[in-house]
Amino acid sequence: MSNLLKAKGVNVLLEACKQLRNSSIPFHCTFIGGVGDISEIEFKDRVNLMKLNDSVVYLGKKYGIEKENAYLNTDIFVFPTYNETFGLVILEAMKFSLPVVSTMEGGIPDIIMNEKTGFLVKPQDAVALANKLEILIKNSELRINMGKLGKKRFEKNYTIEVFENRFISILKNLNKVK
Repeated sequence: MSNLLKAKGVNVLLEACKQLRNSSIPFHCTFIGGVGDISEIEFKDRVNLMKLNDSVVYLGKKYGIEKENAYLNTDIFVFPTYNETFGLVILEAMKFSLPVVSTMEGGIPDIIMNEKTGFLVKPQDAVALANKLEILIKNSELRINMGKLGKKRFEKNYTIEVFENRFISILKNLNKVK
């Protein structure tokens, strides 16, 4: 759910997929988003070169119901960015009860509770990323529990209603200061 950008960790995730394949871990990885500094042809060429054709696909941009269906048909959300301030796609994934594997970058560690709602790894560490994905692929109970806890965290902290209430509270407090 991000554009094909190097800084979003596209190549890091492909390396992690290669490691999963080399470890005989069954998986399917779907990339969704627009093209960026990596073209669709470059992406597909890399997938072919890494012999990941049967496990990795690129679907392009998705909006509305197609985007929602993509989340609903997913077991794990992976966002290996190494240049991020917040990562709204993480909140979207949490809304759909998905465990999230991402990086210790920007505000992401404030969103993801490491080892509770997902896993955090160092940016550009394909080995660590593959290891955390393997854990979640092999343990459906952990995946489901992390996803449920992530959804609760989303509902408690990140809905529009929560944002509006906090904003109103801030405005009321500012008004009291005057």
